[in-house]
Amino acid sequence: MSRSLTQDAAAGFTAGISGTLLGYPLDTIKVHMQSEAARRGGPGGLARAARTIWARHGLAGFYAGVTAPMFALTILNTICFTSYSFFKNSLGVRQRIAGAPGEFDPRMLIAGALTGPVAAVVSTPFDLLKVQMQMYGHHNFFKAVSHIMREGGGVRALYVGGRVNMLREVVFGMTYFGTYELARDRLDRSGAVGLGYAVPLAGGLSGMMAWALSLPLDTVKSVVQAAPIKRGAHRSSEVDVMRSILAARGLTGFFRGATPSLLRAFVVSGTRFASYELALRMMSGGGGGGTPEWQRRDT
Repeated sequence: MSRSLTQDAAAGFTAGISGTLLGYPLDTIKVHMQSEAARRGGPGGLARAARTIWARHGLAGFYAGVTAPMFALTILNTICFTSYSFFKNSLGVRQRIAGAPGEFDPRMLIAGALTGPVAAVVSTPFDLLKVQMQMYGHHNFFKAVSHIMREGGGVRALYVGGRVNMLREVVFGMTYFGTYELARDRLDRSGAVGLGYAVPLAGGLSGMMAWALSLPLDTVKSVVQAAPIKRGAHRSSEVDVMRSILAARGLTGFFRGATPSLLRAFVVSGTRFASYELALRMMSGGGGGGTPEWQRRDT
């Protein structure tokens, strides 16, 4: 049975909600680690960054700015999954039946990459808000928006770091969806795991791979967006930030926060793809009675 973009949007909406709260504390730790990438010293490793956040803000510090990503990631996942399905259809890629095995098509990589510019329109302002709230303890979403626009010179201030983020989203989208489709195809064919594990496992692997390849760009973005936004203040360009990171920490500086990022990616992406596939399965008429096909073990 073919499916509509409305079904993809609804499934993407479900996927956006399901994983955000699970991985948010690790994302906060990652941002604190990345913000120090261009300076010597700082929070250091994962444990030290976590202790610093706890000492400064307590448990609430790990969820500082959670409103923005809860709202943004729900919208973003809806847009990404829907646009990915749209671009696959436009490229003539055969649609996978919900809850069933499928075949990998290299054009899926192109479709994934094309989601990048679309995603960046939404992710850039919300990433900026999230980073600013995580770094400076802002707990009111609307006050943070007002502050950034007032101090930064209007709506354009919400797109600080937009160029590097668009490139990051292209790399991420191509890797994220491409790896999922390829891993899912290989796991289905090998029979190494049942379909009940292939979806979350392929999803977790896709998240880890996408973050591993896009993390250097994400680090540059985080440093750019973590700088205080003040009227008339000089802002370092993406190239200046890259040079600062290299001077301060070498190539390893671009992978600050890798541990929490990859841990979070596996859990969150596995959950999101499982939720996405289950939602599609239910909307396609496979949700009533019994266990969805992707949750059954091969026998």
